[in-house]
Amino acid sequence: MGVLFDIHNELGSSLLEKHYQKAIETRLTALKIPFEREKKIALFFDEQKLGDLFIDFVIDKKIILETKCIPKLSINDIKQTLRYLETTKIKLGILANFRGNKLEFRRILR
Repeated sequence: MGVLFDIHNELGSSLLEKHYQKAIETRLTALKIPFEREKKIALFFDEQKLGDLFIDFVIDKKIILETKCIPKLSINDIKQTLRYLETTKIKLGILANFRGNKLEFRRILR
């Protein structure tokens, strides 16, 4: 969470999502925190592959981090993160929105 607050404080709230993601990647690498970016997971229905989902970050194989740059987080953003948690069997998700004056975040448990 400290990484997210630092980035929001340093960069403000007016950039694109990809810029915040690159900053997160840069900071996690500098801190030697293991992560995967844009982790691809397959989505199935009735044993048929529907396509792939892409998770913004999986940190240390224990936390899903989903980033947004939108006016306000919605129930659909929370449901998206929950779907990622269920699909990967990871227990903790963090949904972070960089658009506001303050970092908006939700901790989501599976």
